[in-house]
Amino acid sequence: LPTVSDLPRDTYDLIKDYFVKFLKGEPSGEILESFVHVGDNWASDVGIYEFTMATDGSKVRGRFSFVYVYEGGEWKISHHHSSQMPEEMTRIGAEAADSNSDDSGDSGSNILGGGIAVLGAAIA
Repeated sequence: LPTVSDLPRDTYDLIKDYFVKFLKGEPSGEILESFVHVGDNWASDVGIYEFTMATDGSKVRGRFSFVYVYEGGEWKISHHHSSQMPEEMTRIGAEAADSNSDDSGDSGSNILGGGIAVLGAAIA
């Protein structure tokens, strides 16, 4: 699963679609925390990074992991994972609930729908 999409991207076309949409936001990334471990012909790096979208100033904070292997004289990515921080998802859901509340006082009824709308806008 991509960092800011609920849709599994398991084909070339779906993966390309994700990155084309993500890159339209003109993201710039910053590694906030990084923990590197090195072994024999492998290394791992886990931490937290944040992307800022130049087009609208929105930010996406995520946790990441990379595993690298040294093959044929080159370091290659063997595995990568990235997911949006759970705290970000909670904040987005709460903001969506506030913006979607009605006069009935049931401000939590549309958290999921609002959160999905915010995520969709982030990658559109």
